[in-house]
Amino acid sequence: MKIAYILLLGLVACHPRIYSYDVSARDLGLTDSYSVSWSTRGSTYLTVHDNAMLYTTGPDVPPVVLLVSRDGRTDTVPLRGADTLRLPEEGSLSIRNVIGADSTPRFRYMKLVAHKYNKDSTRETQIAFYRAEAVGAVGFIANPSGDSLVAEGNYSAQRWGALYRILAVSDDMGNGDTAVLPRDVVVSHAGISVVLHPGDGPSFVFRDTPIDGWWSICSPIMAEEKQGRKEPSILHIRIIVKHL
Repeated sequence: MKIAYILLLGLVACHPRIYSYDVSARDLGLTDSYSVSWSTRGSTYLTVHDNAMLYTTGPDVPPVVLLVSRDGRTDTVPLRGADTLRLPEEGSLSIRNVIGADSTPRFRYMKLVAHKYNKDSTRETQIAFYRAEAVGAVGFIANPSGDSLVAEGNYSAQRWGALYRILAVSDDMGNGDTAVLPRDVVVSHAGISVVLHPGDGPSFVFRDTPIDGWWSICSPIMAEEKQGRKEPSILHIRIIVKHL
């Protein structure tokens, strides 16, 4: 019986083990740093690869450089596809992206592997990296109401998710579209209203309000439109959103 127990202990000792594996954050800005800690038995390494988010173009993302800091030393690791970091059986490190001209949001998949005697033990983690700021539009079909055009409705923040808030808004009517006259618009959202003028800089009155919810965009019908010029079918504004 003792011999069988000793043999069983020996077999268990031959298997790789991951005792702990922790990543400090799951949702980050593109240049935020995060830490990874682990404790294993066996040869240990971490594989890292990035994929594009669904709303970005194409399945691939441009490569980035990782700043990997461990034991007082920082190394640069170009991430081109799936890269592997060799690790001791126990430790921690911090990782930060070096972002140049590319600011593509991405999902990062990291897999910790402990290997021993042709056997693997693995743990996987996904991290989402978002732009610090991004630009979009809010717009609705315009309907005449007295001497004004009114465009309103519920806007879904599904594209951005719960981790973004409004930073600023600006008048986008007639911007780059010669068929649409530049015009003042009155924007109401989250209990706040503001008049936006064409050519003005962004307004920050909606800062930190949620993106989703009820929006109203109104604009006076212009003299040219009263005389027969076609009114715009949609009223829209530009929004700048920020990652929390």
